[in-house]
Amino acid sequence: MAPSCPPARRGVRPARSANNRSDRLVKAREEAELALEALRAKIQADDKRLQLLRLQSRALLEKRQADAFDPTPARRRMYDDRELALASQIPGPAEYTPRLLRKATGKTFGASERSIGSGTGSSKVELVRDKRHLPGPASYTPGVTPHPQRSPRSSSFGPPPHIAQGRVVRSAHDVSYRISHLIDLPSPGAYSPQSPRSTKRGVVMKPSSARSSRDRALKEASALPGPGSYAHELALKFNSIYRCGPRLGFHPGKLKSSLDLEIERASATPGPGAYDHFGQLRRHGVSRFGTTPQAGLLEAIQKEAGCTPGPDAYHPSPTFEEELEMRRYKKAIIEGDSVPWNR
Repeated sequence: MAPSCPPARRGVRPARSANNRSDRLVKAREEAELALEALRAKIQADDKRLQLLRLQSRALLEKRQADAFDPTPARRRMYDDRELALASQIPGPAEYTPRLLRKATGKTFGASERSIGSGTGSSKVELVRDKRHLPGPASYTPGVTPHPQRSPRSSSFGPPPHIAQGRVVRSAHDVSYRISHLIDLPSPGAYSPQSPRSTKRGVVMKPSSARSSRDRALKEASALPGPGSYAHELALKFNSIYRCGPRLGFHPGKLKSSLDLEIERASATPGPGAYDHFGQLRRHGVSRFGTTPQAGLLEAIQKEAGCTPGPDAYHPSPTFEEELEMRRYKKAIIEGDSVPWNR
């Protein structure tokens, strides 16, 4: 009989396994609690961040509404106060009347010793004061030398002679003075194109009697006949050689169809611009190109077809060998010899 284990030893293993299991459960519970606390802290941080964003957006909205309804918004400094003061002293467009200084020497426009631009305010103030005495657009007269041939041409932008004598310059915006030279002119449709005779001698422009190259080209083009309105010498000779004959009978040479005749005639006839009407005028004295309407291609083909015999309506002319053979055949028949007729 085998020895049995003592009871104390049998109960040791279950106790140890139970302790290990309980330790594991405790550790797992602690880890879960730590993770839960970290998650809660993260959620709280996200909530705080979301609340801050909401507060910030609400503050921006309230600020926009306050700025929109505020009658006195905050001033933004975009310009210098000195520049604004100087700009307020300069008149705007059409708000000033330029006057020249009554000096015989005049005003010269050149390089100034004062610095103009970004500098002290005194230089800009002097510049504004100088601009008050400068002439405006169309309010000055350039003084040109009266005899440009004797002395070199020059001009100076200074006061005109009547200014030096004490007269006042008219304003550049005086419309009546600017259109005074248009008062004596007639209105549209109230004048005659025929100008009255003047006692002053002058140059009269008349059209030239000489013809231009365009007029000469048009006249020559009107004298030239168009395509198909002339009779060429080769075509006349062609018609005289190949004239129509009787329907029945012998014709010298090989007969040709109407299409071949028309092709040869077209090849012998020059095209548009391939003739010289001046040369024929000099040779014959009279132009051979008439203005009568010529027959078309279809009418010419029909006319030639009417003069050409049809199939089996003509007898071809025999050659010399055929005539000699025919005579021998007739002689053999008369003499009673049997000679075959090979034709």
